[in-house]
Amino acid sequence: MIVQRRRRVTGGAGFVLAALAGLAGVLAGCSRPILLDEGELRLTRRDADPQRSAPVVLFDDRTTALYRFRDLNDVTILFIQGPADRPRRVTALNLFWKPSAGATPVDRTATNTAIRCLAFRDSPDQRDAVGVYGGAGFMRLHSDPALGRITGTLLESDVRLVDRSAGFVDGWGRAAVSGTFTAERDDAAVTTILRGLHPRLEERLGYPRLVRGGFGTADEENRG
Repeated sequence: MIVQRRRRVTGGAGFVLAALAGLAGVLAGCSRPILLDEGELRLTRRDADPQRSAPVVLFDDRTTALYRFRDLNDVTILFIQGPADRPRRVTALNLFWKPSAGATPVDRTATNTAIRCLAFRDSPDQRDAVGVYGGAGFMRLHSDPALGRITGTLLESDVRLVDRSAGFVDGWGRAAVSGTFTAERDDAAVTTILRGLHPRLEERLGYPRLVRGGFGTADEENRG
């Protein structure tokens, strides 16, 4: 069951989205400060004046937040914003190794999470133009993902536009994603969402975008 968030997830609504797919390669080795951010998960433009440019909130009370747990080195978290059948943004975090408290050093180049964001926008010549943003960061989970609910913190990380359809205008440039989040476990829903987003992304881009790692190919998602 897909859960609609009210800061903590409070309701449920099943839905099948029509689109998200293979997303770009991880930007490993990003040089960045290691900061612990206690605010909501958000994206901030690196080249913008912080006094004039508000951050883009990726997780808030109106966000549906779900995750799929396969093992401690394979956790996929989705943040869905906008109408269920026509989201304006889908952000995905894929944890590919889990650090151990007190045993895992963190330095400026450490990454353990692939970050992907699909931003859908209307344009004069093509409805639902899409931009694909990709990057990498370092995540710490504060609870056991096997238990059904997780909280986590993503340290400041780099993302950038890696693909786009005709008519999409990049308004973010090079950006950072950081902050905290809570998500509910629903393995089947996450697999269904990822599986459904593949064809929509392919339709908007005009070609399949299948990559290894992170979220796998459409065929890998079909195997669940």
